[in-house]
Amino acid sequence: MTKWTNRDKIWNTALKKTDEIRPEAFALAIGISERTARDCLETMHESGVLAKQGGKGREPAVYTSLVDHPEE
Repeated sequence: MTKWTNRDKIWNTALKKTDEIRPEAFALAIGISERTARDCLETMHESGVLAKQGGKGREPAVYTSLVDHPEE
């Protein structure tokens, strides 16, 4: 059986979110380090699956999913 890594948890959870993702709160919510969350969310942004606002200097970054979510 394959074990999920923290990065797997981040990708899976972030792609399902329809609201904004703030790394600090996101890390706390899924039980991972803030550094891991920031690094992985930035990789997702660079890959084109998350949009990013802010994050320059001390300004906090806020991410949003660019994946289409079906209406429920």
